[in-house]
Amino acid sequence: MATFAHGYPHNHLTVNYHGTILAFNGQDGEYTCGIGGENLRKIPREQQFAHCMWHGQTDLRQGTLLPPGHAIATAGVDEIEKTTICNGPYFWHSASSRDGKWIISDTNWPDQGLMLIHATSGRYIYYVGQAQIKNWTSGYDTLASLVQLG
Repeated sequence: MATFAHGYPHNHLTVNYHGTILAFNGQDGEYTCGIGGENLRKIPREQQFAHCMWHGQTDLRQGTLLPPGHAIATAGVDEIEKTTICNGPYFWHSASSRDGKWIISDTNWPDQGLMLIHATSGRYIYYVGQAQIKNWTSGYDTLASLVQLG
């Protein structure tokens, strides 16, 4: 964490299931490093997501494509090619269930509510409508807890 103690702006910090890799967005793109801040590495633009988290208990990142993309995909830390899980509306922030079977994502442009996605089939449903979300104060933790069905 010393990497972040020197005023470097960051957001969307996420640690893999094993607690060994940290991924985050910096002011100029997406980065990974070891949990102690070692091996800081900028992820090339073609490998980046709009927003991403780890996919279940794997070392795959799952996330939403950068605009104008309308999909959720996975990729390994060193992989340029992304594997599309599903296409649909503009998915914005997504979180995977611990077993990797489910992903939940909010939407934007337009805001259509939360989508629950079955990661294996790529099928999704409108899980919670836009009006129901407006009263929530939750974030990634609540999204992840909603899909811990396995």
